[in-house]
Amino acid sequence: MQKIIYEQKSDNSEYIYFRYVDPKLPAHSPGIRGPHFHNAIEIKVVAKGKVQAFCNGEEYLLEEGDIFFVPSLSPHYYSSNRESRACYYDLVFDENFFKKICVGDYVLPTHMKKSQAWELLETILKNTWDAEWSEFNSQRRRAFIFSFLGTLLQYYSPIKLEKNINAVLLKAMQFVEDNFSQDITIESLAKSFGYSKAHFSVIFHKFTGMNFKDYLNRIRISAAVKMQEEEPKLPQYVIAERVGFASWTTFTRAYRKFGADR
Repeated sequence: MQKIIYEQKSDNSEYIYFRYVDPKLPAHSPGIRGPHFHNAIEIKVVAKGKVQAFCNGEEYLLEEGDIFFVPSLSPHYYSSNRESRACYYDLVFDENFFKKICVGDYVLPTHMKKSQAWELLETILKNTWDAEWSEFNSQRRRAFIFSFLGTLLQYYSPIKLEKNINAVLLKAMQFVEDNFSQDITIESLAKSFGYSKAHFSVIFHKFTGMNFKDYLNRIRISAAVKMQEEEPKLPQYVIAERVGFASWTTFTRAYRKFGADR
């Protein structure tokens, strides 16, 4: 399982990213990326072909005219390649742009199917890209985002945002990364965040794609490999103990499973 990467560059109030991807263009690179998240909203609009999308543990198949909405702090990734001949627009922007138009704790549906809005939305996207987006100043970029979102909200109804479990899980993951050498259990972690063990186990697995034990062991093995590189003369059993393994057997089993990830 790949590590979920935090894209910190989008974490500012004026961040706006826009691009058009066409596999026929020389500069195109396959749209296959590992799990990542950012403190910003992401919208993908498929202009042609098909794209597999993954968000918060769920899989979606996007087709021409479909729109994919990724709320802030939601792990996601995509899978497409040259053979799929998929063309699409990507937008990433600070969530405050959305909140200025859609007041309250609301988001758009994750997967919005092609509708009568398609021709109008495609025109807005295409005209903006053709007008040399890289030359746009901040004022024109903001105007584009508001124009696009305003049109989108005319055709797709926002939905109430449920309790932001993603923020809780990100805090839990950070706690594990900061304290992996300690005796951490799913029970203690769930209790500290106000959840039952059973419920927390389910949402943790859905969010990270692995159970808690594997997640913890992967972090410990990563730390063990790094320690071994920095202190090659240090006995492995000492390293195992320092990164939190209670037994040599558990360490070797975890190393065989996750050591190749390094």
